[in-house]
Amino acid sequence: MKISTYIISLLIFGLKSQTLSAAESVPITKRDLLVVSNLETHGKKEFKWLYRFLDVMSVSLAEQKLKDSYRHIYVLAADKASLANFTNSLESITQDPDLAALDVFIHLHGAPDRLWFQDRLIQTETLGTEIQSIVSHPSKLRALYSTACYGKSHAEGFLNAGFSVVNGAEKVNTNSPHDYPAFMNAWKSGATFDAAQEDGNSPEWIAFYDSIAQAAGFDDVGSYKVVEGDGQMTINEAKSL
Repeated sequence: MKISTYIISLLIFGLKSQTLSAAESVPITKRDLLVVSNLETHGKKEFKWLYRFLDVMSVSLAEQKLKDSYRHIYVLAADKASLANFTNSLESITQDPDLAALDVFIHLHGAPDRLWFQDRLIQTETLGTEIQSIVSHPSKLRALYSTACYGKSHAEGFLNAGFSVVNGAEKVNTNSPHDYPAFMNAWKSGATFDAAQEDGNSPEWIAFYDSIAQAAGFDDVGSYKVVEGDGQMTINEAKSL
């Protein structure tokens, strides 16, 4: 079976995950999700077809799996996934007086301490500072899930910006076809962020996808994702202040 077939089948159907119960303190009517996706613009040319597919699926899977878990799902994709659109969206969404929590999913290319938005590369420390200066209600920034390579190195910037919990891959991330749907299945069912990420961190699937990436010529592969911040946060809970 071709590699692309494995990727497509896993992305479309997802994987079931264990769930945990959680207290109902932030109802669906008071929480929103922002999905930011642009892998095609800065991806390797020989994998444009794959990045284009992943951009589409990263949005459609979130809308499919989480449509009943958030009041609104906002999307910044393709040429809309610019840095200014991202920071301005954080500010405009959190201005809503009825909103208690905004979660963010990041599907962008990353390098150590850097992220590629559609229009530019930015140091994540600088990004955190920009978010601090723009967002007037940082207490509403809650969980940030990232599939970016080297996401672990980005976590501090996002935590400093106000997010309560962040995840990130240790090195080059290849495990998203398993991790992303597994995480969402657990998260929407009330699992803690830690537990949801544990579902995604399957050693077997990490080894499988990392080996494929290495065979395809990717260096410094390491898809294990680390959780920084309040890993006991659930989709139903407000952040600790």
